[in-house]
Amino acid sequence: MEMIVRPAQEEDMEKISRFLRKAGLGSGNAGQTSDSFLVLEDKLGQIQGTLGMEEIGAYGLLRSFVISRQVPEQTAMSLFEKIMDRAREKGLKRVYLAVNNPSSVKLFSLFGFIVQEKAVLPAELLESLHGQQVYAVNNSIFMMSEL
Repeated sequence: MEMIVRPAQEEDMEKISRFLRKAGLGSGNAGQTSDSFLVLEDKLGQIQGTLGMEEIGAYGLLRSFVISRQVPEQTAMSLFEKIMDRAREKGLKRVYLAVNNPSSVKLFSLFGFIVQEKAVLPAELLESLHGQQVYAVNNSIFMMSEL
């Protein structure tokens, strides 16, 4: 299945919202602009994956990493690698993400992310609505990667 990763355009935002709602994330892109997202789309132009990054000062906070079931693992990982490249290009110091499944910790560890205790997270992350929401979830596990 041939797919491409590309930056989202403003006209993609409604499609991204529908894609995220279908995956059970509700308003996963609330307050985000198209330049915050990458999309993975098939040759028919259908969104098969998305990943957003909120920039908060010198940090990035990943969000809305959703991939359709039929997407090969290697293709899904290319979406993740592209967002990390984007963070480096923007000169960010660190990228954070939050998961609520311990098996996800193993996956993101392969990309150099390490678990961070909530008590040592930068205060700036809590200036973000998404940061506040995931911080409040009891079983959320934050991870960080230095760039």
